Amino acid sequence: MQREPVRTTTFAGSFYPSNSKELDTLLSSFLKKTKPFSNPFKIKALIVPHAGYIYSAQVAAAGYKALESLNSDNSLPYNFWILGPSHQVVTDKIIVSTAKKWQSPLSSSTVSNKVFELLDEDMFVEDNEAHKREHSIEVQIPFIQEVMGKSKYEIIPLIIGDVDYQKAAKSIVNKMNNNDYLIVSSDLSHYMIEESATEIDQQTINHILSLDISAFERIGNACGKLPILILLEIARKNNWKPLLLKYDTSASSSGDYDHVVGYAAIAFISDEKS
Repeated sequence: MQREPVRTTTFAGSFYPSNSKELDTLLSSFLKKTKPFSNPFKIKALIVPHAGYIYSAQVAAAGYKALESLNSDNSLPYNFWILGPSHQVVTDKIIVSTAKKWQSPLSSSTVSNKVFELLDEDMFVEDNEAHKREHSIEVQIPFIQEVMGKSKYEIIPLIIGDVDYQKAAKSIVNKMNNNDYLIVSSDLSHYMIEESATEIDQQTINHILSLDISAFERIGNACGKLPILILLEIARKNNWKPLLLKYDTSASSSGDYDHVVGYAAIAFISDEKS
């Protein structure tokens, strides 16, 4: 297998700034407006939105602020498993990126060799072209780069298709260790009036916070539903506790209250002290 050297940016200039200085300034401003994460227990996973930064990045910042609590003195690299839905490709697989690095206007992030372990299973397939067309993972990369700074880390980018989430959860968790973290990329309700959106989103969030997988599977409203189901399955088996960090809708920035998209940042905490 010939490994693609770099997955270059596709959505810089549309979903977020393409100028490195402008992007760094914007991310810094979102993070500075966010309260520090003070929970003494170790964060293990995040749900964060993936819309254009002007709409959703302040909510995403509430999630990524929590990653600043990670110990930067670790000798082994952190691994961030980034699970995003597929907006462009219809698939019943989990699509793996095998590029050596993912580039953003800020820097580049190394892809973990764990991606090749996944390809030993039928559920996982390599498709770097599909990853070039998908924004749900790309928009998370600058945030990770911003909060991790010079800390050692690698990424595992996965587009989640229409798969058995229980089987997928088992495959992923079997390859995770104590330095591994899950980042699930998902928006909530889409293009409703704000009153309806907030009501529906609250139901979805409540099912996530209670780890009620069956209720979320039935009526949860999120474009990243399958990635969230995978996370909920892993969280329930590992006794991770979900915490809502921030909720908002696109109306806060757009002023359009008739066609809003809902966003939430939710952290999952283990019973281990950080």
